[in-house]
Amino acid sequence: MGRRNSSIARWNTATFTVAKLQPLRVYQTVYAVMILALGALLAEYVLKRSAARWVAMILLVGGGITWVQAQTFPYSEHFELPWSLPGNGWQRAFLWVRGNTPGDAVFALNADYIGAAGEDAQNFRAISERSALPDNAKDAGVASIAPALSREWLESERVQIGLDQDVGPSELARLHAQGVDWFVVLTHAPTTAPCDYANEEVKVCLVSP
Repeated sequence: MGRRNSSIARWNTATFTVAKLQPLRVYQTVYAVMILALGALLAEYVLKRSAARWVAMILLVGGGITWVQAQTFPYSEHFELPWSLPGNGWQRAFLWVRGNTPGDAVFALNADYIGAAGEDAQNFRAISERSALPDNAKDAGVASIAPALSREWLESERVQIGLDQDVGPSELARLHAQGVDWFVVLTHAPTTAPCDYANEEVKVCLVSP
């Protein structure tokens, strides 16, 4: 199965306000135990030793999960092979970053990139293994539970809001002041910076050539 991040972390979902409090981190053990207990009860009182019931249950649950995943992340593969490139342009760009930029490089993206069309909640840090300025989705939760980080988060978010609209000399100067080495924007976004990689969705550019 492909790498995924829960859609609850995206700013354009109805559950985003709750997501900022990160309740799943607190209750994940409780959820795991409840799922195991429910599965045990189902096996003991419903499925029992009937192979047909087990097969039907696996197909029903597996099919339902696959359908929901396909509807939630329509622009990404849901079965990936190690020797094939992903079809998602954002994911391909993040993989290029991992293989072609210094390990200590710092990146900037549009503060709301996770909600961009076609992005499908592909997490930049997880895929590229590079550092990035705080965004307006996942990292807003960190600022919510650690108010001391709010100022740093707001300053970083400010230089990334609307980054896809234009990246000219003033925007590059602000990114440089934040310690940014590279940035990722939509392919059609105008910029005066040199871009070492581009596909149909996004491009990867240098702040200071």
